[in-house]
Amino acid sequence: MSRALFISAHPDDIELACGGTALLLKSKGYDIHLLICTHGDKGTHDRTMTADELMRIRELEQGEASRMMGLSSYQFLEYMDGELIYSKELVERITLHIRRICPDILITFDPFKRYQLHSDHRAVGLATLDARLSAKMPLYYPGQLKGNIDICEVKEIWLFDPDEANFWLDVSSVWNRRFDMLAAHNSQLENIMDEVVNVITMKAKKSGKKKESPYTEAFRRISFNRFYFYADGI
Repeated sequence: MSRALFISAHPDDIELACGGTALLLKSKGYDIHLLICTHGDKGTHDRTMTADELMRIRELEQGEASRMMGLSSYQFLEYMDGELIYSKELVERITLHIRRICPDILITFDPFKRYQLHSDHRAVGLATLDARLSAKMPLYYPGQLKGNIDICEVKEIWLFDPDEANFWLDVSSVWNRRFDMLAAHNSQLENIMDEVVNVITMKAKKSGKKKESPYTEAFRRISFNRFYFYADGI
């Protein structure tokens, strides 16, 4: 079975940016996995909320969204929201997860997007790209290579919400379902759901014109063979 691994900074990142892609790949028979680097424990304007309570809420919300997405697994790395920085520790931990899942497609943020204002997003995107390289080479973190864990060569990376897209996936067939899944993140969307749906829909319609499809989600697609990478996709 083909596998896809989504790597995000917070609960709801994937559902906001490319939830249709997760649903579509699942419908095509992919085994879908999600790694979330923080609990999103600062994502509130409510002054009465505590970080521990918000963490608990967001874990429950992610569990429900993951069930609706049909995920085979999801895991938190348990870094603190807003405090995630690029580090060799982060690369090492993502490398281990890539080796465990060994996905055909790795999906994460475009760290090179101009005006990407959230530092957590930049850190996760860059660390994931570096982890893709280290995951396939045995002298990187050799202590990981034991039991059922081995090196892994990822075939493709899809960077969502990209600075410059070169690949558009038609998600029209799962369009309404993506918002049911997004609504599971009620703590983030309770008062702004209609606005968020409108923004996502407008973006998908605009990018859909590239494929003459009602709705698409856009990516920077990078495909690999053993020695070369093709930044323009295939």
